[in-house]
Formats: sequence, structure tokens, C-alpha cells
Amino acid sequence: MPGRRLIAGAAAGLLAATSAWAQTCPAGEDVLWSCETRSKTYALCASKDAARDRGHVQYRVRQGDRTEFVFPEQPRPPAGLFLYQLFNKSAQVSFTHGAYAYDLREAMEAPGEIEVTREGRRVALVKCRTSSDTLTLTPTIRRFEALGMTR
Repeated sequence: MPGRRLIAGAAAGLLAATSAWAQTCPAGEDVLWSCETRSKTYALCASKDAARDRGHVQYRVRQGDRTEFVFPEQPRPPAGLFLYQLFNKSAQVSFTHGAYAYDLREAMEAPGEIEVTREGRRVALVKCRTSSDTLTLTPTIRRFEALGMTR
């Protein structure tokens, strides 16, 4: 019986994570990257038709049933809004919103994190409990290139 409880618990956790991401990036969108903490879900969502000059990519933050933050507020093509960078053992997606700079990071051997800075000073560092581990995958890298998010 303990084995069945463990499997049922793992399945329930997977469903909860999947539904949180699904609420953040609804039908008609792909989850390019996601991060969950105890109370929030962070995601980079793209419309299925997203390209350098059409569709959209948006960064979203949800807590429970409420979306707290969306960038950009109005859906827009992603070129020039987001920058994807691949490093030796990590990758990141960056964007700025007003005076704030956001870095969505993923190391090859650690959970993701989100750093927010203002004028070069850290104002927040969010450590993900779980993340999608997708930023360093070849299909994701190619998608970011097609979206015009690389230099």
C-alpha cells in the first residue's frame, strides 16, 4: 500500500504542476519555460503561430487564480522584446520593463531562478522549486532563434 500512495501522490503533484502551467499558458499557447515556487507560477508563453514578426511571447506570473504580472501587457511579436543567451552550462532569457531587468535562468544541474534588478542592484531572486528545464534544449534554442530572440 505505501507504494500505491507514493505513486498516487506523485501523479497528483504532476497534475497540479501541469494544471498550474496550463492556467498560466492556456490552450493555443506553448510553454517555452516555466518555474514554480510554493505560491507562484512563472512562465514564458508563446502563441502557436509565434514568429519574429507575428504572434506573441509573454512572461506571466500567477498566484492561485490571479495573474499578477504580464510582459508585455499587450500581445506582440517577440523580436526585440526578449533576449535569449546560451552559456557554457546555463541559459537565460532576459527582458526589461521600465527600470527593471529580468533574467530567467536555468543551469544544467540546478533548478531555475529569476533575478530582478533595478539600476544594476538585485531587488529579487526567485528560486524555483521546479522548472521545465527547457532553456538548454536544442528545439528550444532553435525556436528562440526563429522568434528573433537571439543576437
